[in-house]
Amino acid sequence: MISHEALWQEFLASRDKALREQIAVQYGPLVRYVINSMSMMVPPLSTMDDALRAHEIVSAIERAADTGHTISL
Repeated sequence: MISHEALWQEFLASRDKALREQIAVQYGPLVRYVINSMSMMVPPLSTMDDALRAHEIVSAIERAADTGHTISL
């Protein structure tokens, strides 16, 4: 398994969609943790799946890559 830092560096260099998806998967547990810790603020009709939509995570990855930064876990 490639390290988190190496994965980011490879993604920044190539913008490969498969690498981007790997990064998104790595952030799943962190997003779940944040959503669970904010459970009082999440509307009752929202589900964990809604909160974890890959589009939102991928958008954050793309914004970070556009600035040349990575997001640390």
